[in-house]
Amino acid sequence: MKLSALVILMAAACTASSFAKDVKTLGQVPDPDALAKVKTYCIDPARGSQADAAQVQKFAADEAGPKRTLGKLSWALTDDCTKADAVMSFKFQLTQKVAYASDSAGVATAGNVPVDAYVATMTVSDRGSGKLLYQVNGEATENTGYRSMVNSVQKLAKDLKKL
Repeated sequence: MKLSALVILMAAACTASSFAKDVKTLGQVPDPDALAKVKTYCIDPARGSQADAAQVQKFAADEAGPKRTLGKLSWALTDDCTKADAVMSFKFQLTQKVAYASDSAGVATAGNVPVDAYVATMTVSDRGSGKLLYQVNGEATENTGYRSMVNSVQKLAKDLKKL
């Protein structure tokens, strides 16, 4: 009787493990089990230029409320990275996207116009080892990378619900 129960438990564990590997995620999840263990995180604004750091700090301050983007994560945000399980960081890349051209009256014209856009790549790493736990690109947005950061965190939140 004990052997059959053990076999059933092992089969269930294998099924759950293979399910997690087969889940389609919006971001890269090299180790779903390690990502699932994260309970606390901090945001490191130190990557990139001073302007990038200021943008990340503003994002963290604006979006940390319970009904805001960061507040929707199942993890607790802490200001002290030495006490966090994981470190979230952002890197910005200037790229171009195609926008529909319009005249001064707002009427669409025939051509498409390339415009500068920013893409925020968000990474979540294990604080202790530095091992990558999650990475995703936000959508390309004009003007600043703020909306791209929001989009990348929204993707993380969706992926955490899938795992």
